[in-house]
Amino acid sequence: MNKYVILAVAVVLIAGLGVLGYFYWTDWRKTPEEKALEKAIEAAATAAPTLEVVTPGNPLGDKLPELNPVKKTNPFKDVYKNPFE
Repeated sequence: MNKYVILAVAVVLIAGLGVLGYFYWTDWRKTPEEKALEKAIEAAATAAPTLEVVTPGNPLGDKLPELNPVKKTNPFKDVYKNPFE
């Protein structure tokens, strides 16, 4: 037998197994109940109500805290004078 014939038969068998595997794992093997359940789940997921996010006003009003604590760390800031400035 010619090696090209054997190769062609092997390619056809592998392609046929691929097609059968595809049909095995797709929708045709599911029962109507499973298909209806999947459609209901998709409909419920897409029809979820949108939530409105309401942000309350600033509870502190105009009294904002000091955001930079580094300014308060050196108590000797005004005592030492840098001679190179």
